[in-house]
Amino acid sequence: MFVGDVVEANLLAMNGPQGTYNIGTGVETSVNGLVHAFEHVVGRRIEPEYRPARAGEVQRIALRADKAEHELGWKPAVSLEEGLAQTIEWYQKRF
Repeated sequence: MFVGDVVEANLLAMNGPQGTYNIGTGVETSVNGLVHAFEHVVGRRIEPEYRPARAGEVQRIALRADKAEHELGWKPAVSLEEGLAQTIEWYQKRF
């Protein structure tokens, strides 16, 4: 999830009907999928370092935002790769 999409959902929820909303794309992305998307954005190969899973770590999750879309008119606008590119650009300008 791109942080700008989450902020937009929160702003809409502050002024919308009270309730609890899932905010997500409904698309499951593995750590390997995230690495591949990052590689595509930066244009180079990244060698991941695998470690054992931590106790209690969530193995799989994909939150759908049907209620937020219906009641708040919200849906994610920024793709994974676009969000990564924007985040990298933000960091490069500041650090």
